[in-house]
Amino acid sequence: MPIDNYPLSIISYQCTLASPTEVKRSTWYAPMVDVQSADSFAYMLTDAFVEQALRAAQLLPDTTITAAVTAAQQEHRALHEHLIAKKIATEPALFGVLATALGVPYVDPRTQTILPATLELIPAALAVARRVIAYEATPTTIAVAMEDPDDLETIELLRRATGREVTAALASPAALDDLLRRYHPDMETAVAELAQLSIQP
Repeated sequence: MPIDNYPLSIISYQCTLASPTEVKRSTWYAPMVDVQSADSFAYMLTDAFVEQALRAAQLLPDTTITAAVTAAQQEHRALHEHLIAKKIATEPALFGVLATALGVPYVDPRTQTILPATLELIPAALAVARRVIAYEATPTTIAVAMEDPDDLETIELLRRATGREVTAALASPAALDDLLRRYHPDMETAVAELAQLSIQP
């Protein structure tokens, strides 16, 4: 089915499922309305999950993690942002640990040579709304960078839209922001386009 014929609710609404994967994800992720559109939802890694993953991986001393958690709360900043901004952890090291905790690959799509034809496999409206970038593709598969690689709804939507099996990797919010701005610079237009998609079943 062409992407324009998908119900708007499928593209822009994050449903709640009762599978074990979704229960696990609900412990680690918190829903956040995309500032670009009230109908768009994204999932951001919670501080609790970041702290848990760091302690389990022993990437940093426990005292350093505890101090970072306190400082991030005082700054009203996400823990992962504080760690990177203060150079307590590098982005690849931190998100590599988070990806391992999720059981998925980590990728920095900014370091990939992405063919235009690969990017165009995901329509701009869908890429912006679901914060996903295609970075590799074959005739039967597509590899995507996502903020929430455990989002089964988006993965299924991508599979149907592209006709390919989807491999999802974790990417940092900063990396996705950079790529979305670079390849889909007119985000507001893309989100407006999303709102105009047909709601035919």
